[in-house]
This record gives sequence, C-alpha cells and structure tokens, in this order.
Amino acid sequence: MLDIHKLASHKVGDIVTLSDLQTQIEFNSLKVDFVIDAVRHYNEPSGVFKFTGYVVHADGKPDEPPYMILIKEVGNAHDVFVYYLDSNHEFYVAKDGQPPCEVMNFVLNDTRDNFRSRIECDVAYKEGSTHVVWDLQGTTFGVKYKESEGVYTGDFSDSIVTLGEFFTNSDNKGNSYCLMDWSGDIDPGFLEIWYGCVIKNHEIEIFSVRN
Repeated sequence: MLDIHKLASHKVGDIVTLSDLQTQIEFNSLKVDFVIDAVRHYNEPSGVFKFTGYVVHADGKPDEPPYMILIKEVGNAHDVFVYYLDSNHEFYVAKDGQPPCEVMNFVLNDTRDNFRSRIECDVAYKEGSTHVVWDLQGTTFGVKYKESEGVYTGDFSDSIVTLGEFFTNSDNKGNSYCLMDWSGDIDPGFLEIWYGCVIKNHEIEIFSVRN
C-alpha cells in the first residue's frame, strides 16, 4: 500500500519514476526518471485540503518545460496528478496607452475577482492543436503557499494564492485536468497554467538520494 505521508515528504534532488500511460506516450519509454527541482506546499486556510507539489524535469533534460507531481490530500483520501507547465504570465492593468492584458481578460471574470466558469482555448501539440472547453470545478481563495526548497519563477515564493481547478470532456490527449495558480492580485499578479491527468498509486515511485 502506498504510504502517502512518505510520498509527500521528499526533497530537492530526489528521483521520481513515472510509468503512467501519458508519460509513456510522451517519452516513448515504459518508465521515466525525473529530478525534483523544487518542493511546493499549498494549504487550504480551513484545513480542508493540502497539496504537495514536486516541480521536476526529466533526467538529462533540465532545460525543457517543467512538470509537477501534485499530491492532493483531502482528509484520509488522496489523488496524485502529473501536470506539465503550459504557460506562465504576468497580470497588469493597462495604463499609459498599454494594450489590455489579454491573458487576464481571458481567464478572469468581468469583475476580476474569480476565474471564468468556462474557458475555451486551442491547445498546441506536436501533431497540431485541439480545441478544448474547460469547466471550472472550483476556486479556492486564500491558499497558503510556500516553496520550502528550490527556486520559484515569480515573486510570490511565500504568499497567499488562488487556485482554480478545471476539468474537460474534450479530447485533450488524456490531459483532462487544468490547474491555474494565481499569485498576487491583478496588478501585479502572476499566473501559471498546468495541464495534466490523475495517475494510479502503482505508477509512481520516489527515491531519496540524500539523508
């Protein structure tokens, strides 16, 4: 049986081995090793859930876009997701003749206080693009975020964030889940968009390489 507490207690430099179908297809290999670059902690303010995120790169490919192994714990239940970083963006309020911030207008509602309930976009893949309709499953405000190890790409490495969890029934190459991580406000603000899937317990192993 998977020890979820052990799984969620690894460190930078440890090795994640994935054998889920999505990873097998992407890397044309039965098993792929990833190196943990950063460890993230997300805690819902009332203690309803906590996420542990391992930002990783494929072994030998440190310059490619990162993946994130996300362990979601809700009470005694848990899910493990594998996400890849699709894009990251800075929010801003247009001033002095600047063009509007297109990404902010695209993902946030008209009052700029939540994500849109439905987002449609074209997702690019090696074989071309596919049109995907994402439905918002829930927004969690006031999530306590901390990166205990590693280097975060923005200015919000110890802060409060808003998480938007989306799901699609569209054909998206098996990546039916989308996580939006919104740090800060609308000016300044920082958004990460991750796409991914749920994996089974036997499809992941993590090995400690240091004490």
